[in-house]
Amino acid sequence: MMESMRSRVPFVSSVLFGVLLAALPAGAQTSDRRGDVSVQLSVRSLHEFDETEAGFGARLSYRFGRWFAADGEVNFFPADAGSPAFSGSRLEGLAGVRVGPRFGRTGVFLALRGGAVHFSEAPEPFPCIAIFPPPLVCAIGGDTVPSVQVTGGFEAFAGDRWVVRVEAGDQLLRYSGPAFTSDRDVIDEGLWSHNFKATASVGLRF
Repeated sequence: MMESMRSRVPFVSSVLFGVLLAALPAGAQTSDRRGDVSVQLSVRSLHEFDETEAGFGARLSYRFGRWFAADGEVNFFPADAGSPAFSGSRLEGLAGVRVGPRFGRTGVFLALRGGAVHFSEAPEPFPCIAIFPPPLVCAIGGDTVPSVQVTGGFEAFAGDRWVVRVEAGDQLLRYSGPAFTSDRDVIDEGLWSHNFKATASVGLRF
């Protein structure tokens, strides 16, 4: 019996060594460069104001596994909105998760993020009619509104250090009342408004 056990030890050791060698590349691949920091450009339609605006920002992302990642971003939209302008710029912060598979050097994903968008005050005083509730353009300056964003996208990995992402979808902004929109819809407690948004980014992996 002892001879049988001794003869099995080299065999078992060889099998375990082979399994370890096979697992090492996979482990190195899954732990390699999970994070990235990106610069990005965004285009967004502000539906309630009939405005389309462009902005820029940065995003920090970390992938926890093959299917799941988390990220946070800050974007700045510098142009005046409205004519006459009711807001000088918009600043937003969002954070959330991305879910989707990778296929070698490419991948697809769905992203859900939440945060807030700050509408700066008008760069110059502009006339507003003295009625109640006021128009939304007269009430939004200086306000910060909650935001929920749902997008779908595509990512491609260039070499070992770079990643490119393109995504598009719906950004919901919640405007508070009392106010009324350009369509004469009255906002009492609050209104979730749908706005199309597209973003393209280039990131450095680490």
